[in-house]
This record gives sequence, C-alpha cells and structure tokens, in this order.
Amino acid sequence: MNRFLFLLLFLSISLSSLAQKAPLYFSTALGFMSYQHNTIDVDPGPNWKGHYLSDRDGFDFSANVGVILKERFNVGVGMSYFNFEGIHGMGSFSDLGINILPKSKFSPIVYWHAGYSHLWNQYAGGTGTFLSDLGLRVQYKFSPKVGIQASAGLLSSQQSFIRPYRIGVIFY
Repeated sequence: MNRFLFLLLFLSISLSSLAQKAPLYFSTALGFMSYQHNTIDVDPGPNWKGHYLSDRDGFDFSANVGVILKERFNVGVGMSYFNFEGIHGMGSFSDLGINILPKSKFSPIVYWHAGYSHLWNQYAGGTGTFLSDLGLRVQYKFSPKVGIQASAGLLSSQQSFIRPYRIGVIFY
C-alpha cells in the first residue's frame, strides 16, 4: 500500500510539471454498475464467505484530473467511491484515453482505467484487488471549456465483471 501511495504521489507531481506545458482537464461522473458474472469458480472451504459482489448492482462516483497531450491523448489519475447494495469501497486509478475526433464538438474517446479497488465487505478489513475498466466514452463540448460525457465499458475487479454506465461533466 505504501508503494501505491508513493506511486500516486509521484504521478501527481509529474502531472503537475506537465500541466505547465499542456492543458489540464477535470471530470466527474456518476454511474450505475451492473453486475455481470464472477471471473472464477471457487471450491468453497471452511472459511469461504461467498463471492464479494455476486448478484449485486451498485453505483459509483468518480473524479479524474490530468493533462491532454497533442489534443488527442489524455493521461491522468482518478479516485472513485463504490456502493454495491450496501458494500462500500474506494478505487484509485490511472486515466488513459484516446480522443478519436479531437477537434469536433462531438467525439468518441476510448478509455482505460487501471488501478486498485478496496471494498469493505464480509471479510475482516475488506478485500483489495486490481481494477481494470475499458470502454467507450462519448463527449459533447458545449464550449471550449466545458463538456458532457457518457460512457459504457467493462470493469473487472473483486473477481467480478461489471458493466459501468456513467454520465458526467468535464472541464478544460
């Protein structure tokens, strides 16, 4: 965990030095998380308490900050809050994106969030795992400084596949 915090601090300092030369963005989103299925089958042992998110839908709130490189690529970091029918959690991730039509008001963006998630579930202290969210975001710019985004993808975390559907706002 200390290595992860050090890496997050290093990335934020690196991004702040890049921010002096490249445009920044800040985005927030609210999403519905639709549970799909578990990624592994488990042979239950005596301490088995069940899958973490089995048949639980939820929602998330996320915030990202980063830089835009060459009008097409965005690189940043983000944090999110999860709630799966009463199971709370947090996630931190890198935000990588490729804008397909960077000069257009309406543009699709392929994104990938890779990071770490921690849920306070039925196990003592909760569980933490790798988080990966790959998907397509559609963006409409109201002005050069403000836009709205909608996205859908496939999130893998906590031994489950989840479909996130999000809507949010982005500031440049």
